[in-house]
Amino acid sequence: MTDVILQISGTLFGVPADVKLQVMGAPLSIQIAPKYPVSLLDMWNSISDELYKLIGINLPNITSGPWAKIFQIEQNTQIEPSLWLSPTGANEKFAIYLELQLTEPIGIGGTTHFGGITVTLEPDIQIWSIYIGYTQGQGIDLRAKISSPTKSGPAALPGAVSEPTGQKFQIGTRAARWADGGCQLR
Repeated sequence: MTDVILQISGTLFGVPADVKLQVMGAPLSIQIAPKYPVSLLDMWNSISDELYKLIGINLPNITSGPWAKIFQIEQNTQIEPSLWLSPTGANEKFAIYLELQLTEPIGIGGTTHFGGITVTLEPDIQIWSIYIGYTQGQGIDLRAKISSPTKSGPAALPGAVSEPTGQKFQIGTRAARWADGGCQLR
């Protein structure tokens, strides 16, 4: 079967964007995405400013101070967001899905030094994308595409270190379901 996608380009909230409507070849779905990536740090700072206006708290500064030792974020890292809306089948339920693809991965972990103390946070992972989804009747689902270094077998001698041999990619998931006023993590 041939895919038929209707694409409309324009401006959404002052940002050049595309709206794509899948009408044939797959279930009906709508995708909304900006034409160009958005700066991760600009987005982080904007969310922090809005949180401060709403409830009086800020997100931590991730470019300096202790958080910068845990999160390794390049100044030029950008996000390519994409929002999907689609039905989940004949039961008339719907799903909404937000994909945040990073142009450069965010690193978490590694070894750093505070004065004369060495701190190592393991595993040392790279976050490549974040996925937030909601399916009617099932709840919220949070996933991340991550990679972690793989190492050779255990070191044979005390004090020896295993050598990195490559990267392992996986999708990690956490799901939450809100029902009867409570939240349950799955």
